[in-house]
This record gives sequence, C-alpha cells and structure tokens, in this order.
Amino acid sequence: MKITLIYDSRIKDNEIYQSNLITLIDTTDFNLLDVNEENFLELLKADQGYIFNLADDGLPYLIGESSLPSLLEILEKNYFGSSPETILCASNKVAHKQLIRESSILKIPKFLVVDKNLISTPKIDFFPVIIKPVYTTGSIGITEKNIVYNITELKNFIKTFDFQTFVIEEYIDGNECTISSIGNDEDTTTLPVIWYACNTKNKVLTYEAKWKKDSTE
Repeated sequence: MKITLIYDSRIKDNEIYQSNLITLIDTTDFNLLDVNEENFLELLKADQGYIFNLADDGLPYLIGESSLPSLLEILEKNYFGSSPETILCASNKVAHKQLIRESSILKIPKFLVVDKNLISTPKIDFFPVIIKPVYTTGSIGITEKNIVYNITELKNFIKTFDFQTFVIEEYIDGNECTISSIGNDEDTTTLPVIWYACNTKNKVLTYEAKWKKDSTE
C-alpha cells in the first residue's frame, strides 16, 4: 500500500514532531511531501495512495488549516486527518462551545467573548477565569499566567496579551484530557481517553508543555 505523509513548516520547526517523524520514517515505508514544494499541487494530483495530513498550517498560498483537506476532498483523495468542517469548528472556540451547548447535554463553562479594541474592562462575575485566543489551536497563547483570580489581574493580563479577540472562560480545576475518534458520520469509533500529566501549578496544558521537548511543565 502506498502511503504519503504531507507535512509543513510546523513539523520542521518542532522538536517533538521531528523526533516522532524520524521514528515513523525509519520503521515504515512512507513517501514524504512538503506543502511548500514548488510543484506541490502537481505532485498531489498524482497517485499518492493513502495520505496522512500533518500540515497544520494548511496550504502556504491559502489561509487556514482547513485549506489542505478541502483540496484533498476536491481531488477526491483518500486521506487520514480531520475534515475541513471539523478543523473550522475546532479552531474557533466560540463556534465550538455554541455547537456543544446546542447539541449536547454536556455543561460548558461560562464564557465571554472580548475584543480588546472595543471593550477595555470586561464585566465578569465568575472568577477564577482562563483567557484563551479565539482562533488558535494547539495551546498557542496559553501559559500559566492566563489564569487570573480577580478583576485587577484580568485588566493587567489583557494589557499584555498578544491576541485582539479572546475568550474569558470560567476556570474549572482538574486534569486535562483528550478524546479522539476515527471514522466519518455514523461509522465512527471513539478511542480511549488520554489524560495529561501536567506539572504546572494549575494543571493547565500550556504551549510549552505540549510542544517543547525539554519542558519541565
């Protein structure tokens, strides 16, 4: 079976991705395809067999992580990875929360969406809170400092936060976990829960903890 692994600059620049990728290449017969190749589109149109999409940044000439799986579906390629709809929902925390709230019996934490150019002092009546960028994935923008316990700490944090639009969310104490699924529509298998062992004070899975190989978090 021919298998092609599509990757991008995020894998090249990330130590954990690199080590896992090297192990994978050494043990499996994979064809590698870089989205930044000058003739990437022509190579993609050729028979690449089953495709693993690890290009988190999407196509370099289109905006958004969902651009590559959208192209794969247009070309009717068999690929492993999230669909365009899944990526669009997961990369927008507000849309994600609204979807869960409307279609599930699960309770979600209280939250408020803020554009700091429009609102200088958000009115919050639930502390502690955690502040997250709306349009990022992979814990980008998340450190232990994102958890604040009163309005003064919140104001000070917002002044230095690098993201214009963000979610102020009720902080729920507890361990973080991930639940993955494989399949499409009704033919879906849910995988076992993965619990993260975080060494951070508040057990938050920060960007450093998730992506830095030598992190103590």
